[in-house]
Amino acid sequence: MCGWGECNICEKKVKLDKHQCYIQRIPEEEDDPKTKRVPRDQVGTRPFTEPDPGDTDTRVYVERDPPLQGYCDYDAITDTEGNQTPILLCLEDDESEHTYFFYGPNCTADMFEHLESLAVDEDGDDRNIIVIFDNLKGYDGMFILNLNLNLNMVLSAKSWDDITPT
Repeated sequence: MCGWGECNICEKKVKLDKHQCYIQRIPEEEDDPKTKRVPRDQVGTRPFTEPDPGDTDTRVYVERDPPLQGYCDYDAITDTEGNQTPILLCLEDDESEHTYFFYGPNCTADMFEHLESLAVDEDGDDRNIIVIFDNLKGYDGMFILNLNLNLNMVLSAKSWDDITPT
């Protein structure tokens, strides 16, 4: 039937123009491991679990850091031809009390550079970051898409349709 299809998120057959799917949990078998192994001398103050007695790997298990969550919003100016240029980007994350401000026409690139510095955990391993924008499918998304196109960056979302505006 016309207008029907499979939802990318819940994988059900739905009427696509009416379906409002909510974020679904990842099945446990597909989810990333919750722990990782590190040398005992790099544990610091973190709680850890010993490996099994017969395990030849002497590293201990520690909890992985959960993804860092960030919240962003843009301000822009509009020229006489209607083109919008970002001039301010504010970023807050769920682990600090600090609000980061990025100013000027390069504020998007500056914010991505800052996010790169946060994308590494204390062991030097990659850490996921989830960033929620105020108006990603519209105003805010155009600035990010423009930077991605200019730098030939790869978007990690499956498609813009996977992104839910706040």
